[in-house]
Amino acid sequence: MNPSDTLLLLPARLRLLLYAGYAVVGALLVATQVGYAAAEVGQPIWLTVAWPVFGSLGASFGMLAGSHVRADTPADHPAPLTFTTERHPS
Repeated sequence: MNPSDTLLLLPARLRLLLYAGYAVVGALLVATQVGYAAAEVGQPIWLTVAWPVFGSLGASFGMLAGSHVRADTPADHPAPLTFTTERHPS
């Protein structure tokens, strides 16, 4: 079974909370890594391990998000733009 199919079994509200939590964890990881780099000290092992784990979870979330994209929405077929050189009266 595809991991994204597993996530579809969860209620939409719970999935939304998981996405939000994932985003917060990502922001915290980035901020932590930047902090260690700014202090010019070695990065802890837990942070080194956290990045691949975070990335592998992101693949599942990305597959799920991609599976909900529909190509037949009006936004996918915008009206053509037209340009004129006429000026509108002020």
